[in-house]
Amino acid sequence: MSEAFTERISGEKCPECGEFIRYGYIAAMKQEFPIACSCQTEKQAKQREQTIAKGKENIRNSMRVLSGLKSRQRGFFFGRITPRAGQEKAYKAAVDFIQRYSKDRHTAGLMFCGSVGSGKTLLSAAVANAVIDMYPIEDDEAQRVGETAEHAAYYTPVRFTSSVELLEQIRALFNKNGGEESSQVIINRLKKAPLLILDDLGAEKPSEWANERIFEIVDHRYNESLPVIVTTNATPGELKNQIGERSFDRLREMCELVPLAAKSQRKTAGA
Repeated sequence: MSEAFTERISGEKCPECGEFIRYGYIAAMKQEFPIACSCQTEKQAKQREQTIAKGKENIRNSMRVLSGLKSRQRGFFFGRITPRAGQEKAYKAAVDFIQRYSKDRHTAGLMFCGSVGSGKTLLSAAVANAVIDMYPIEDDEAQRVGETAEHAAYYTPVRFTSSVELLEQIRALFNKNGGEESSQVIINRLKKAPLLILDDLGAEKPSEWANERIFEIVDHRYNESLPVIVTTNATPGELKNQIGERSFDRLREMCELVPLAAKSQRKTAGA
């Protein structure tokens, strides 16, 4: 033991574990202090683990909001989904995507095609939640958030948006004074997101302007090998006519086409 620091065992016992309480003495400070016994250090370690877990949950919940997932969609997880008849292939494709994505952030995406209520949004939202759950968070940051009960996340590994809402938002900003710059901020977020999920593609009102905005996003992601997951009620031929040949051809090259044959059970299926 260094002369700068000495340790002594007192005759006092810890009321919780019965160990003799030890005291440390720092010569330079002329100060003596109790040294935590094993039960206290174990308790502190457990409390830290709980705080870190709470912080990570808060950060990930904040990421879900920032990603664009709606409140209902934030509750879609693979562990809670039992695929219905007609959903089995799509469910497997979604799980396989997560496994590939965990190893390669530039893996091929998915294009879920099916009628209303067949489960396309359910599965794509489950993918978004899984990607957020696998995103690494530093323990120190999680501890800080857990101690302060903050929910602030300034980054999300996935962006989830319906094409209709996206284009309405871009158009509204574009039409304002100086709105072109603001609308480009939204477009850039979707161009550069590690994973982009475009829900209900093809449901937007067709126009050259809308197709150009979609193409700008898709073309960038195509050139940078960034994955896209698309859901659509349209057939491939209908989608091609709706969004234009250029965007469709890139998406078909980027994405595995996955049909869903499940009948709508909107009240129970949630998608």
